[in-house]
Amino acid sequence: MPAPTKPGTVAKSFGVNIESDLALELLRVVENAAIASAKTMGFGDRKHADQVATESMRETMDSVPMDGTIVIGEGERDEAPMLYIGEKVGAHFPDGTPVPAIDIAVDPLEGTNLCATGAPGAITVLAASEHGGLLHAPDCYMEKIVVGPSCKGVVDLDAPVDHNLRQIAKALNRDVDDLVPYLERLAVIALVFPSFRDGRAYSQARLLRERHGYDGELRATGQVLRDQFVFMLRAGFDAFEVKKESDADAFAETVKRYSVFYQPTGDGRVTALNRRMQLRHSESAGR
Repeated sequence: MPAPTKPGTVAKSFGVNIESDLALELLRVVENAAIASAKTMGFGDRKHADQVATESMRETMDSVPMDGTIVIGEGERDEAPMLYIGEKVGAHFPDGTPVPAIDIAVDPLEGTNLCATGAPGAITVLAASEHGGLLHAPDCYMEKIVVGPSCKGVVDLDAPVDHNLRQIAKALNRDVDDLVPYLERLAVIALVFPSFRDGRAYSQARLLRERHGYDGELRATGQVLRDQFVFMLRAGFDAFEVKKESDADAFAETVKRYSVFYQPTGDGRVTALNRRMQLRHSESAGR
């Protein structure tokens, strides 16, 4: 006896909703590529790592029911053996059931050097849309930020690194200190001075340099005034965003203003107290 149906209901054809019909299938594509490339981690051969990821991705794609076209891939047809721009991928149902036509953008292994050296951070990338839904942009690089689903929509490519870190920390209900394990991946950290009276960035800079050993560029942004240059340098800043060109020109002169400091920091300068103790030691030794 056939199951009863509601009046007016019509079964949807496969592929009408790409997200529900193909999401798990496409997830399998990147999972297999990630597993294949993970087996090459630390062997020092980035080309081989990229090759096995590409081969795995291509092989898995041919088991997915779709009429797929690579619109962003490993290169033009004469430059890449597979997953080249314009290549057709996918499988068809034996009974002839229609499959969706989709456009696909892939990077089988983003971070080949990271994978080859055994470092964290490499990812396998795939994006898909209905036919005509992806920009055809061969041979160009695009900036990107990858975050977990809980941080979707809270980061901005145009925002300073410090802003994005704080947004992520807020979304995860964590303190910025919880992000310390990721500092080695950051080439630049920008700390903001919201106003002349707000000096929290000084403490943040010293913590990053002296406690956490951060050795990348530490940039001061916001209300950065020439009178603060010396103190910012002592706190660990080595780059400054200034609003006035005259402030940049005055930088060299400003940092010469003081030759002796009393407060110890991690900048390696000998304090006045240490100088005095060294002098007394040398005088005692000379007697």
